[in-house]
Amino acid sequence: MTPATRFWNGRALVGGLAIALALGSTGCKDVTSVAGIISSDQTWEPSGNPYVMTGDVTVSEGVTLTLSPGVVVKADSTLRELIVLGTLVANGTAEQPIVLTSYKDDSAHGDTNADGAATMPAFGDWVGVGFAGTSPGGIGDHVEIRYAGYYGETGTNFGQPASDVDLRVRIACMRCHQFPEPEILPRELWEDQLVAMHGIVPVLPVEFGGSPIGFSLREVVEWYNTRSPEVFELPRSITQSGPPPIRFRKQTVAVGPERIPAIATLTRLEAGLFGNRDFVLSAVDMVNGNVYLISTSDEPQLIGGEGHPVRAIPGDIDGDGLTDLLVSDLGFMGLSDELAGRVLVALQSPDGSFEFQPIFDGVGRMADARPMDFDLDGDLDVVVGSFGWRLTGGIYLLHNETEAGGPLKFRSETLVARAGAVSVIPLPAREPGAGPGFAVAFAQHHEYISAFYPVAEGGAGGEKGGSAKGPVYEETVLYRAPHPNWGMSNLEVVDLDGDSDLDFLLAHGDTLDDGFAFKPYQGVMWLENVGGHYEPHRIGALYGAHRAEAADFDGDGDLDVVTAGFLPQLTQPLPKGHMRVDSIIWFERRGDEWIPWSVEINHPRHTGVTVFDYDRDGRPDIVAPVNNAWEIKEHEGGAALEIWFNRAAS
Repeated sequence: MTPATRFWNGRALVGGLAIALALGSTGCKDVTSVAGIISSDQTWEPSGNPYVMTGDVTVSEGVTLTLSPGVVVKADSTLRELIVLGTLVANGTAEQPIVLTSYKDDSAHGDTNADGAATMPAFGDWVGVGFAGTSPGGIGDHVEIRYAGYYGETGTNFGQPASDVDLRVRIACMRCHQFPEPEILPRELWEDQLVAMHGIVPVLPVEFGGSPIGFSLREVVEWYNTRSPEVFELPRSITQSGPPPIRFRKQTVAVGPERIPAIATLTRLEAGLFGNRDFVLSAVDMVNGNVYLISTSDEPQLIGGEGHPVRAIPGDIDGDGLTDLLVSDLGFMGLSDELAGRVLVALQSPDGSFEFQPIFDGVGRMADARPMDFDLDGDLDVVVGSFGWRLTGGIYLLHNETEAGGPLKFRSETLVARAGAVSVIPLPAREPGAGPGFAVAFAQHHEYISAFYPVAEGGAGGEKGGSAKGPVYEETVLYRAPHPNWGMSNLEVVDLDGDSDLDFLLAHGDTLDDGFAFKPYQGVMWLENVGGHYEPHRIGALYGAHRAEAADFDGDGDLDVVTAGFLPQLTQPLPKGHMRVDSIIWFERRGDEWIPWSVEINHPRHTGVTVFDYDRDGRPDIVAPVNNAWEIKEHEGGAALEIWFNRAAS
């Protein structure tokens, strides 16, 4: 690198590649859009400024791309990369530097996205310049690479000591997701995983991470097999030995007549939501479709059933003053791209009965739907996270257009067509008078958390891809996991450090993709809000961690954390001599330390967990649903809820 070459906001991005954002077309007409494979020599001149990368640009082997002095290239999403397999010639001058930068960078050839000061460029807005294969490199004098994330301080991988095969493997894997280091899985699993991904890439849409660039399966498998561990060395226990600082007493509760528990999630209900009835939880059985309201003083009440529900959230959806339940229906329990996902409303009548009505269907398998008044018109809209599988899924906004006393009516707007949403969390508005936003945790191979906020009025959205006036939502990636096997399973928002801003609590322990139970990196994380930037902190490990919540269990004034695990591939009961498998853990906070204490062992059948004072003794208790929906042989009978009463000091 020459001294005249400059890089802006250069700092290393742990884990590698950023993920694509669906930001739409450019906001300015006078641009040159570039994307795809350059198969013959080209020269870009300043007369075409700005060149906007609306997709990856790949310079083929044996081909030269020349950037003339004064050329400005902007990337419109965090996935965009200039990939050089051939030759790049880029030499600017002091008077006319070459600039490769973010779409949001208004200092380079003006406000390309035509949004004024609504968005500002930041580190990680695009990937950078990647050289591979036979390329001799080509970043010359007076070239500015601004706001590139993956390649750290240089914005380019030119000059890094790596063999051609190393680069080819990285390029093959990073077309879809962050680079998976060989040590994240044992050797026996790699070939099956790579064969599956090799088969997916040709049919995966570009917006889901697909790419026209193929790879040699044999070469990649050999690369991983020579570098991955034969086995993981695992501790017999991941929790503390000796007496815990508090103890818990277990009580079980049966829910429903079938005695085949498959409770997916629990949702706490505020007092008074259902009149004078003492309902404290909603619970959904994802096998038989039943939705229940749980009381501390009476039997669980079945309010009805539809499909394969995974969540039931309270809200007055029709505006009649009665609390309804917003139900997310997975639609299909197995791994499938079938368009079976639905959102339903369990409408409450004055007599306390409920009627189920669908308000959104025909999309990928549904994971989460949350009510909030997004357009500030006084009624509840719905933001929807469809998990789908590989080719289906997305984030949708359902605009409530229900008239007083009339039937439910919602207009759907597609915000992002992307698989893998597992949690949707409403967020408060960033400034007075603006609409609220929301955060989404994406699993699958994406493994990152994004925030969506309205930034301007525009023509985005509409029913099934149509257009309608409304706010344009901008996506900002808040956190990227180190690799695609992180297993994001649930996201919660909480002020964990008591500094009056919102942090995130992330459970990552999904193992249904490869069936491997014991991944030492899975567990619970705290994403600390530091001025709008999120610093990741590991709280602790739990194999199969599926959900986490915070509460002051030991009464010392700070928030501790509880998490529960789900490992359906382990038979019950576990064989004698098997390693101890913690299934519910609470982490005691001591300053900056998190001390893991076991609550339950050898029953990892919990896809949810929640915390509240069930017995009203002033101490938070733990309630864990039991989910046997994926038993590998036959359904295990028994209670559907475990209540762990906090009995304070041991």
